[in-house]
Amino acid sequence: MLKIDNRKALHRLADKSFRANRGRNLIAILAIILTTILFTSVFSIGGNLIASFQYSTMLQSGGSAHGTFKDLTQEQFERLKQAAPAGAILDRNIICAYEVENPEFLKRHLELWYQQPDAYERRFCQLTGGRAPQAADEIAMDERSLELLGITPEEGQTITLQLKMGYDQPVIERQFTLVGWFGYSDIMNTGFGIVSEAYLTEHADELAEASEQTGSQVGIIQCDVTFSNGINISGKLRAMAEKAGLAEEVEWNENWAYVGAGITDWTSIGAVAGLLLLIMLTGYLIIYNIFQISVMQDIRYYGLLKTIGTTAKQIRQILRRQALVLCGFGIPVGLVLGFLLGTAFTPLILQMLNTVDEVKLALNPAVFLGAAAFSVITVLLSMRKPARLAAKVSPVEAVRYTEGNGKAAKKAKRSTGGGKLWRMALSNVGRNKRRAVLVVLSMSLSLVLMNSVFTLTGSFDMDKYLARFIKTDFVVANARYWGIDSFRALDGEDAVSDTLIANVQAQEGFVQGGAIWCDIYSWTEEYQWPEDTIWDEAGNPCRNDGKNRPQAVDEGKNPLTVIYGADDFILNNLQVMEGERDPETILQKLSTGEYILFAGQVNDEGKLEPNQRHKAGDVVTLYDADGARYTFTILSVINPAYYCETAQASFSEFVYYTTADVYAGMCNTANKMNYAFEVEPESVDAMEKYLSFYTTQIGPLMDYRSRDGYIQEYSGIRFLFVAVGGSLSLVIGLIGVLNFINSILTGIVTRRREFAMLEAIGMTRRQLQTMVMLEGSCYALFTILCSLAMGVGVSLLCVKPLVDGLFFTSYRFVIWPLLAAVPVLVVLGLLVPRLALHFGAGQPVVERMRQAE
Repeated sequence: MLKIDNRKALHRLADKSFRANRGRNLIAILAIILTTILFTSVFSIGGNLIASFQYSTMLQSGGSAHGTFKDLTQEQFERLKQAAPAGAILDRNIICAYEVENPEFLKRHLELWYQQPDAYERRFCQLTGGRAPQAADEIAMDERSLELLGITPEEGQTITLQLKMGYDQPVIERQFTLVGWFGYSDIMNTGFGIVSEAYLTEHADELAEASEQTGSQVGIIQCDVTFSNGINISGKLRAMAEKAGLAEEVEWNENWAYVGAGITDWTSIGAVAGLLLLIMLTGYLIIYNIFQISVMQDIRYYGLLKTIGTTAKQIRQILRRQALVLCGFGIPVGLVLGFLLGTAFTPLILQMLNTVDEVKLALNPAVFLGAAAFSVITVLLSMRKPARLAAKVSPVEAVRYTEGNGKAAKKAKRSTGGGKLWRMALSNVGRNKRRAVLVVLSMSLSLVLMNSVFTLTGSFDMDKYLARFIKTDFVVANARYWGIDSFRALDGEDAVSDTLIANVQAQEGFVQGGAIWCDIYSWTEEYQWPEDTIWDEAGNPCRNDGKNRPQAVDEGKNPLTVIYGADDFILNNLQVMEGERDPETILQKLSTGEYILFAGQVNDEGKLEPNQRHKAGDVVTLYDADGARYTFTILSVINPAYYCETAQASFSEFVYYTTADVYAGMCNTANKMNYAFEVEPESVDAMEKYLSFYTTQIGPLMDYRSRDGYIQEYSGIRFLFVAVGGSLSLVIGLIGVLNFINSILTGIVTRRREFAMLEAIGMTRRQLQTMVMLEGSCYALFTILCSLAMGVGVSLLCVKPLVDGLFFTSYRFVIWPLLAAVPVLVVLGLLVPRLALHFGAGQPVVERMRQAE
């Protein structure tokens, strides 16, 4: 068989056919643009979020190294250097103080480190001025810490630091000379001071003694490792340790900032994959429908091509070329608009999440390549089936084709109602069931997504959100209470200022308030652990919460006990889970000294965990610091608010609450943890301004939290879900509406001959308009029914589990967004068919029948 190069002829046929259908091509291009916008915006937002979160997480983890070997001796460090793979960089870092006690660093604490000068950049301590310290008394510090000390970044400035080498060690005042400084990040609320190698030598004995304390990291090497790439970080660290013969002696961990270093969250992976599939499905539905209708409209044209010898393969090539040309017009526009949309949304998302210090926006080629590839794949998949249909149709079938004529003839049925317009409309919709399903499904997807977004945001529960953080208008406490460390019951060292409390009570608009005290101590007699207690490998008891977390114990394996004393104002607001619930009865019985409240373990769904240490009615014996015995009956099991009614530490299951008077008889009254209070509504702003002034100018060691501040955070989270979800719904909704309009328009164009014949046998123009409007109404009705069914299913199966997993939501199914869409669908169903039929109505019936042929 003679092979002829006919590619140019095929290209000309494809191009001329393309140019002959400008209106239909415009719809297809718009669909491709919207689909590409979806892909690009998702990839762009995802890429920017990953880059920003990765940079932010590096700041939190302390550096950009791939991993860290922890708590090494010098000899172990040398062995790891010998075992390191080619290209790996090892940084030797040593923490030089347990704590820097300067009061200026209470709200933003300072860490004192030795770091190699060539490692400054990898630890985000790259100098912006001065030089690296060399002498034993020289130091480099971040500019924010210098600002807190009131020191200008200039070489030669004297800095006095109050250092502690251990938890219970005395404070050492040490003077340094500032020789260098660097920028800072507030994301971790931490400052850094860097000393020299000479400092390690001069204070070697001090550091060695500190390193011998239990659990101390002072004076011990932390080795950061940066490999030539970030692939299989955990495996490389293990290989280094095994090669050095230290696999059983040292600990290591990969830097959790590197995305993919150890991904095990298959739920998140599944959610991302599901989102991509949803987008591809939505784009596929409309583009497939466009190509299918296009083929149906031009089916006679393809039949004529086959009569002159065009093969099925060549027809598929013609359609594929047209699809790629459409991609060439639509994808670049979609890429640009999608990138702009993603770039606009990324800072908004990060701002609302309030977890990233710096937004990383990058013109990443992978975003454009990935979005373009997904769009092209979607288009090519969408046109495959219509192309096969065009390729296999015979010339005779093509010339005589009318929509639905390929099916077997139905048995004739005698009826007096068959000619009714609504029956004809319903029959026409069901003539091509596949197309009807695609139109209904594509519109239903957007409505279901929209309804899911409103269900999610409608389930946001502000009271539930606030209950976890604050129950009153304001809470004041020592700044350490909201710092990195939890409240420490150290004989009043972290106590809230009585002066501040008195000043608050004297402010205009003050209504009422109450304080909470806290004391922590060990049992003075041996505690008998239950037989079902789980013990860890170190021989310590685990908490009875099903998660095998360690329980804090003393050297004798006795549990640490936490006892809170609270004023009546606080006790009246505690959440009771089990036992006595009446506030007056609780106060009355607690005041007798015979009853006490037990803080139970509550899961994320707000229910008590099984196997609590105590239940209501149990009798417990507690001890004070002097060993005196106190016997109590558990009156109620409560769920205290973690961020305002506890020390923000969860090391013990043995936690109890009582009145301030009972507490004063057995515990340290110097440990006043915080003070919560209410004010008149009109005085909230004035009190906010006063507390801001007091905690910055008068008592910088104090700090506060307000209900309005948490409400703003809540509103930001809610707005984030509405903005992102609503925008996604809008884009998919536009695709659904476009698909509906395109289906109606091209369907009517395809049936021009049929409509002309109906008019020829006596159907009036008004009856024809009524029929096609009823057809559009049928599509609208089926879409509403499908959306309701799918919406309920998606809400219960997908949205509800998501809502149940968020602590600040209470599931509320909403249906009003779907109901609100009903009028819009009805208008579209009536208006679009009528407008479509209007075009070409001025031509005579004979002329329209001749054009259809």
